[in-house]
Amino acid sequence: EDRNIDSWKKFFVWEAGKTNGAHFPVVQILKSIGQTDVTSATECDYLLVFCPVVSRVGTDIVNRKATFNMQAKSPNSLILVVMHHTFDPHHVVAESRRQVNNPNVHLTVDCLFFEGHLLSCNLNDTMSGDIKKFFGSEFPVPVLIHNLISLWQHIPRFSLLCCLDQLC
Repeated sequence: EDRNIDSWKKFFVWEAGKTNGAHFPVVQILKSIGQTDVTSATECDYLLVFCPVVSRVGTDIVNRKATFNMQAKSPNSLILVVMHHTFDPHHVVAESRRQVNNPNVHLTVDCLFFEGHLLSCNLNDTMSGDIKKFFGSEFPVPVLIHNLISLWQHIPRFSLLCCLDQLC
């Protein structure tokens, strides 16, 4: 599969339905791995499409993609986030990627949300991991830096000085 994602740096968010702001954490995931949110579809390398499911996954995706193509000139590449509205963090959904056969959709992920918030659940953890893996960044840089700083602050100064003394 030729994704050529190395050139993907800028994305444009398109909400293909009401997310009530539940899509913002996904946008933050992309920003945390060095991607940039732009204000126009003409500026982006790829679209980040949020598709809340209203009726059936396949029907909703096809209808919303057609609507977007009529409203804006879309780039060929997109990431599709299928949003399932439920209050149950254990809600089981069929993998939407199995119903997407458009070659322009390079990644399809599912997530659960309720009243404008992503649920704390395994499916959403998987979604986050899949996005990071897709871009080759399983650990976002800010988190890695934070963890290194935290580790450095917890090393006892005496032990550190002893180690440095032995090295010199």
